[in-house]
Amino acid sequence: MAPAHVRRAEEYIRAHLDSVLSLPHLAEKAGSSMRSLQEGFRQFRDSTISDFILAQRLDRWRALILASDPEAKVGDLALSVGLGHLGRAAAAYRDRFGEAPSQTLRQRRR
Repeated sequence: MAPAHVRRAEEYIRAHLDSVLSLPHLAEKAGSSMRSLQEGFRQFRDSTISDFILAQRLDRWRALILASDPEAKVGDLALSVGLGHLGRAAAAYRDRFGEAPSQTLRQRRR
């Protein structure tokens, strides 16, 4: 089980995906030093904080696409979860889920 400061950071990240999430701010919210937080993610999540944030944002984006109105725009949904660079976001989505976000939306429309 991950230490409390890692779990607090994860909870904060999930609740604030649409915000800018900096390491100093996350460490403050988790009640730890930046170094301890980074090491905690490496040791207990086998991930960097940045990779964790991206994964959470991609998962939330997919959930929004799947639950969205058929007329929704994938770019607007990406922006709503803090994914600002749409080209990189779409590439990361494809890597994670094996399809483009627009394909997910098209399947949702069927």
